Amino acid sequence: MDPEQSREQLRTVLRTCGADLTLFEDSDLDIMLGVRFRSGRALQGATREGLTASGLPPGLVDHILTLKGAAAGPDSGSSAAAAHPARAQLSAA
Repeated sequence: MDPEQSREQLRTVLRTCGADLTLFEDSDLDIMLGVRFRSGRALQGATREGLTASGLPPGLVDHILTLKGAAAGPDSGSSAAAAHPARAQLSAA
């Protein structure tokens, strides 16, 4: 798969998770792909330390962690998934 196809796949994952794609430049996507953040499941396992160590800008780190928090919900219950179905996809993708 060529780099643009890989970026487009990652954009689809991020879009499904509710990410603001205007925040992500190609270089940010390349960083994420390089450290294997290629799926919602991989992003769900991401930590602040791991995202920061990857070289992503602090604002993107915060944005991704906010998506993770929204996907988990206040108690990780189904009510959070019902309130934010697209964000709940982060843990399922």
